[in-house]
Amino acid sequence: MRKNSLTINAILAIYSFSIAALLLMMPEISTAQKLSSEYLTRMNKMKVEELKIEKYIDDKIKVPFPKEILEGYVNSFNNHGHDHGEVLESDLQQIKLNFIRNYYRQQYFKEYPESKKIYQRATITANSPSAKLLGGGCLDFEQDPFDLFEGFSASGSVGGYTGGHCNAIPNIGVGGFGWSPTALNVNSDNFSLVTNGSDPIVPALDMTNNNSGFAARVNSFNPCFPNFGINRLSSTFTATQNCPQTVSFSYALVMEFVADHVAPEELPFFVARILDNSGAELDRICIVADPLNPLFNPEPALPILNCVRTTSGLLWQDWQVGTLNYNSIAGDDYTIEFIAADCGAGGHFGYAYIDDVCFNQSPIAVNLGSDQLICNGSSVNLNAGAGFANYQWSQPGTCLFGGPNMNACVTGNYCVTVTDANGCTASDCAYITISNMPNISILCTDPDICLGESVTLSANPACIGCTYSWSPGGATFNSITVSPAVTTNYSVLVTNAQGCFDFASQQVTVDQNCPPTSLCMHIDQTGNTDVGRRVTATSDGGFVAIGDISGAHNAADRDLYVVKYKPDMTVDFRKRIGDFVSGTTTYIYNESGFDVMPMVDGYLVAGTVSISTTNTNIILLKLDLNGNFVWRTSRTSATTDKIDEARKIVRISPLSGAPSRYYLVGHTNGGTPTTDFDIIIYEFNPANGNIIGTPQRFGAQYISYEG
Repeated sequence: MRKNSLTINAILAIYSFSIAALLLMMPEISTAQKLSSEYLTRMNKMKVEELKIEKYIDDKIKVPFPKEILEGYVNSFNNHGHDHGEVLESDLQQIKLNFIRNYYRQQYFKEYPESKKIYQRATITANSPSAKLLGGGCLDFEQDPFDLFEGFSASGSVGGYTGGHCNAIPNIGVGGFGWSPTALNVNSDNFSLVTNGSDPIVPALDMTNNNSGFAARVNSFNPCFPNFGINRLSSTFTATQNCPQTVSFSYALVMEFVADHVAPEELPFFVARILDNSGAELDRICIVADPLNPLFNPEPALPILNCVRTTSGLLWQDWQVGTLNYNSIAGDDYTIEFIAADCGAGGHFGYAYIDDVCFNQSPIAVNLGSDQLICNGSSVNLNAGAGFANYQWSQPGTCLFGGPNMNACVTGNYCVTVTDANGCTASDCAYITISNMPNISILCTDPDICLGESVTLSANPACIGCTYSWSPGGATFNSITVSPAVTTNYSVLVTNAQGCFDFASQQVTVDQNCPPTSLCMHIDQTGNTDVGRRVTATSDGGFVAIGDISGAHNAADRDLYVVKYKPDMTVDFRKRIGDFVSGTTTYIYNESGFDVMPMVDGYLVAGTVSISTTNTNIILLKLDLNGNFVWRTSRTSATTDKIDEARKIVRISPLSGAPSRYYLVGHTNGGTPTTDFDIIIYEFNPANGNIIGTPQRFGAQYISYEG
């Protein structure tokens, strides 16, 4: 061997500078691709971790390396010396340095095992950015360079590849190599992203498949110092179907071959394989540097770029397509691996190019469509499609189904699993919601009215979130009050929040010739001086009368009365109301009734209570259908003695269909002078008698005169 003036420290300085430069260049290496944010984040973390590893190695090298370990490695290397030809002292120094650095790299991960997670990528699932691969997509390294992969490396006679060819990679697990996580596309001796062009050693070989822009290179990019190197590129994905599946890929190989190699099982090799989630191998391809393989092209000794030595004979394989088969189980994880190794003697290289990795899932698919909402009384047919060997349905209730069809009849989740003739399965579900129909009728206060009268129609029952559409008129309220001129059929369309609807109708008959529904008359009788003031027809065919009567307590006391008569003139109920002012025991207050208005749920009554000749208040009250008090109140226009008297209750029904409004009409002398009476109008709430807004007064001082 020839001596070299370079010391190990000098070589170390050069080596460290080169690694640091590569790390600093890391984000710019793949600028031709649109890197995913996941990969950029992982790449930046790997860059930081590689700097930590380099510092760890540099610190370790400053102290003497264990002599027995280094000598063992050198002896192992020299045992194959005749296989490698003459090795320069400078080359041997570099080989030793590579061994030492790799040894400490493995030690780093033993001391800091958590750092391995930085190099790991997430499993490809249906929700991941790389989910396109699960549907049969291909990874061509154009858009997704290395973000779907993670790399592992081992080298040296301790931990690297020392022989065994295909058997060096077991059927379960990854073998007893000193694997350490490796940043992809950083150390070109392990993994590189290459561009289209000729291989640096074999010009006839393109580095990418079919002139694509990029491909991955595994192992020995710079084959000057192979050093028992072995590298493993892997990617894990989650299957979505139960079915026989394939993963196909394109690959090319470049391997040194020495015809008289001492140990025939120390040649470079390439393995592609697929593993299940337990690490058990499901299928593999293994190719050894064998000149008898007809796909290999032999080459004589060729120069190695930037290396003082030449190859010891070469075999190369142009781009081929490999296929791995496996039976997938939906939801299980699978890992595809590409492994390339140098020779087991540590002196010859081997590397592989990988491109167009395609996850060829079965085309079987089933689609029941989107979730649906239907109305009660209807059904929907779910169809899984024809042509499958078997259909397995699961559904709520006892809905009818058969073959590809399911008649969804109740609310719930409907699922089907289909199986084709090859045993492949696919599943899909659809959730069907069945909404209850609104069951609507129309409540009517009186379907038979006289011309000029009004009637209230209400959609029943009222429902939350429903919309209403009345015809004719187009009103959108739950209730409408109408006063048709002729007999009219009214209808309402009620639609609930789920879009289900119901329809109801009601005819309102108008009598064009009926007598007035109320008459105003004064009845003056002897004796008790009973006075009838108003008679009003009721919806049952009877009528209600109101007035006042005296003589119950003493001749000077008058009380208000209400009498309800049935159509046959028998009394339904009678009500006498006196002593309206509370807190008194003497019956000196005179109550008089002036108007009564029938309601759906009772009667509105208006009258007056006379406290003195100069102090009279308005009475307003409501009775239920049996003559019981619902509420009662009194009103006055002033705090001092004034005469306020009620005369009429008026109901106004807007043409728009809005709820009716109720008014009390009377007169008052609450102005100045007290001898001057003005009309007064109150709007009130029929539910409780409360005044709405401000009472309005009309008189000479409020209305200008025009003669």
